[in-house]
Amino acid sequence: MGTEHLSSSRRVQWSTHSDRQRSLSKRPRRRTVAEVDMEREAAERWLDDLDPAAIPAAVAPEEVRDVADAVERLHAAEDELTAAVLRARRAGASWNHLALALGISRQGARQRYASQDTGTPAS
Repeated sequence: MGTEHLSSSRRVQWSTHSDRQRSLSKRPRRRTVAEVDMEREAAERWLDDLDPAAIPAAVAPEEVRDVADAVERLHAAEDELTAAVLRARRAGASWNHLALALGISRQGARQRYASQDTGTPAS
């Protein structure tokens, strides 16, 4: 019938290949800017409250702060990319051209950005 997949001593029964693909491709809900800001502020408070004398050698607060900063830059870059895609659509760029520039399929580009594209007729 289906195939079994062993992972972390658990057996998962997949009825079809597409069920497995759907399971692997599920993404977590995209967080709002406010949620990300709250988490960043909590992480910064945690880092600021760390006592350097009590920190085990395995915890590296500067490196953790670097990760938080990188995530903040990533979110800003995602926002910039979305704005650029929407500007290109409003200027007449097709989903095919945008898909090539994004390195994804036409369908993927449209699924990701079309719901945010309120000013351009669908094509």
